[in-house]
Amino acid sequence: MDPPLKVSHCVVLLLGLICFTEVTVGQGNQKCYVNEFEMEPNFTMSEFQGEWYVISIRNRMTAQNGGTNLGSSMRQRYTMGAYGSLSLETNLQNAMFGCMRFDSTATPDPYSNMTKFTIISNNAALRRRVFGNTIWIVRTDHRSFAVVYSCGYIRPDGTCEEPTVFTLNRNWNGHTPNELVHINEALASICVHPSTLIPVSQDGDCALNDAPGFTRPTQLNNPMNQMNPTNNNNMPGWMNIARQWINTFG
Repeated sequence: MDPPLKVSHCVVLLLGLICFTEVTVGQGNQKCYVNEFEMEPNFTMSEFQGEWYVISIRNRMTAQNGGTNLGSSMRQRYTMGAYGSLSLETNLQNAMFGCMRFDSTATPDPYSNMTKFTIISNNAALRRRVFGNTIWIVRTDHRSFAVVYSCGYIRPDGTCEEPTVFTLNRNWNGHTPNELVHINEALASICVHPSTLIPVSQDGDCALNDAPGFTRPTQLNNPMNQMNPTNNNNMPGWMNIARQWINTFG
């Protein structure tokens, strides 16, 4: 390597070290007050609604157990309702119980510019454990990626005890390098390190129109449907009952 090239290489390394130090110091001094987090300034629900794939996630379960029993093929569909309400359908593939669907309804928080929603109707404790009780749209371009935040408990000092964060993409193949730049910036703004998110495997299973809803009255309240060795889900009756139990109690 000739001297000019060495000098250029050293300058690049030095600049990189300076930038890394600035980011690290900045994050170290960040107060991480939940109610001061900034959401997507240009959010429009009409453009955001529709189908999304969950690409990565971090919650209490992943913080404790990593990706064990996380599930795969997670999809979500957001639909704008009357008076600013939000309908949310979530599908995921569970190793033991197959495709599972959770339906939720959320209302916008006052003065949030329609970027913060609180779930008021949820058919499963398991869904709350995986995705949280609120929906805060931290960052999105509406067309390709989004970062969603939820905090189950805000400490007296204003910080979140155990945040839930997941990233979404319109493409099941995941985020592009350019999208990851914006995603990592958004994660830093809410005091979440990208390395704490677990990748979600997308296998093409559990399409939103295919996965059965496990809280429909015909399934929950009909003893014949529960005891039948094979039902509309093509699964043994005992397994269907177990799935309904998990749907209800997590």
